[in-house]
Amino acid sequence: DEATRLDPNVVTSVEYSIAHLPGGPRRVASLASLRPGSLDNLFPAIVLGGREDARDMLRTVDIDMVPPAFRRSYDAVMSFAEGKPAEVIPAVEAAVAAHVDPEALFLFGLLLLRGDAHDRGLEVVAGALRDGFTPATTLRDSSAFDAVRTRPDFKVMENQAWDKLRVNQQMFEA
Repeated sequence: DEATRLDPNVVTSVEYSIAHLPGGPRRVASLASLRPGSLDNLFPAIVLGGREDARDMLRTVDIDMVPPAFRRSYDAVMSFAEGKPAEVIPAVEAAVAAHVDPEALFLFGLLLLRGDAHDRGLEVVAGALRDGFTPATTLRDSSAFDAVRTRPDFKVMENQAWDKLRVNQQMFEA
């Protein structure tokens, strides 16, 4: 809020963090009007919040304003939002190949999980966690993980995320 008060055009990725809080997807979606044309509000809201209203949210984006580097992300999220399972996995894989940002990769991992590509989805999520993104509460609460929740590799990832969160909290407090 302070960054946008100082400069309404500032670009942050705070939406990706807010989206992981309880009620976050709806709050992030409501922020879309602050930066028209930005996909930072829509992507986490759609992926973490599900398909409800996803198509309507994506249709507010002027596709001509989407930078070419983010077109693969848009295509991946749109295929999910429109319920096109045959297109989700190839579109997400193209987006994964074009990104290094752990926040975005985490969301793409969730899309893969929702597309029933469980092994690949966990692989992408694990990479995002290794690269420093630690949404422990999302690992615990998101229904996207329901199909893999009992797997030992998921439990290891979830425990590691909580451990990192505790370390980060201690460093912040210090």
